[in-house]
Amino acid sequence: MRRALIVTCVNVVMLFIASVVYAGGNTTWGVVKSLFRDDPSPVARTVPGSVKILIRFKEAPDPGLMQGLGGKVKRSYHVIPLVAADVPADAVSKLAAHPKVAYVEPDEIVRLEPSDSGDGPPQVLPWGVDRVDAEFVHTVGYKGSGVIVSIIDSGVDLDHPDLEGAVVADTAFVEYTSSGDDDYGHGTHVAGIVAARDNGFGVIGVAPEADLYAVKVINREGWGYLSDVIAGIEWSIDGEADVINMSFGQPGESRALHEVLRKAYEGGIILVAAAGNGGRNIPAAYDEVIAVGGTDWHDRIPPFWSKGPYLELVAPGVGIYSTLPIDLSAGYGYISGTSMSAAHVSGTVALMLSKGIGSEVVRSTLQTTADKLMRNSNAEYPSSWQGYGLVDAEEAVLGSEDGDDLSALPVWP
Repeated sequence: MRRALIVTCVNVVMLFIASVVYAGGNTTWGVVKSLFRDDPSPVARTVPGSVKILIRFKEAPDPGLMQGLGGKVKRSYHVIPLVAADVPADAVSKLAAHPKVAYVEPDEIVRLEPSDSGDGPPQVLPWGVDRVDAEFVHTVGYKGSGVIVSIIDSGVDLDHPDLEGAVVADTAFVEYTSSGDDDYGHGTHVAGIVAARDNGFGVIGVAPEADLYAVKVINREGWGYLSDVIAGIEWSIDGEADVINMSFGQPGESRALHEVLRKAYEGGIILVAAAGNGGRNIPAAYDEVIAVGGTDWHDRIPPFWSKGPYLELVAPGVGIYSTLPIDLSAGYGYISGTSMSAAHVSGTVALMLSKGIGSEVVRSTLQTTADKLMRNSNAEYPSSWQGYGLVDAEEAVLGSEDGDDLSALPVWP
């Protein structure tokens, strides 16, 4: 059986920031601007006269091409022939027109979206884990053992007692550290939803025996670069992860990102992304990706979260209690967002894989076992709001539907 790789891409938005005056003059920047849309990203303006770009080669990458134009290579990739580089602004059009180059695009900034959050009392069984009926799967012995979930995010708290022994490898692609330790908080919260240990205190994750990779691509200020995200995906593929939970998204296209995800998909990899907290979100909207929206504890779908024909599943996402870095908080807290929803799906897939369900049927099984939600007593939510419905871990793994109760109601501060 081919190893399954779940890329859960959670709600991070790649944004163009407000423009800054370019010190090199309007003529040169005008060439770059025509390539990079009407409002160029500050990613391309970190140093006056220099731009950060991704260069997709038709065949093998040629770092010397950038260096010959006065550029500096940041990173080369092997999943696809791609190079991330800083180059002079006037070199962009030359690279785009070079016969060896397929396309050039900006190395954009990725940011974590703000989420509602708050502290609260510990509870052993978070309502989201209860709602997807993961605890019924635990009772028959399936807890995600033998499955590796790669958390591509802001890192994971490597010293959190409720994640002790969970992280089996860590790395970082931000500039100031090589450690996957979390100095922002989002990734640790996601990790706890997926795999917080069943140890008698704190919280229990959907798959409490799954192993984790902590892959840090978001810095302590809550942002990173697209080139770092792509590197994190590549690292996880090389490490034979079974599940990747990735916290990024953007409203526009990235050909390089799509290519890397397509390579994963064509290799038997299953991709999952958070639908986002507003508007169409990439990569969730790609056909290769399972897009996950969110619900509250009354099975209501927040009207302001992302919806559309690409939405495939929904899962708990409001008032989710999980782990937080112990150096930055009390160690636990509530966060709301489709990041949390996607993590419930990642954990569910880990349960499925630990039972031996083949990766080739994971997606179809999730679809056919999902529970349709009612908008009111007379009508279901439309498919653009819920896709196939609410993920059901018990039915997806065991084929049974005994756990329709919800006993762990949240206490929202």
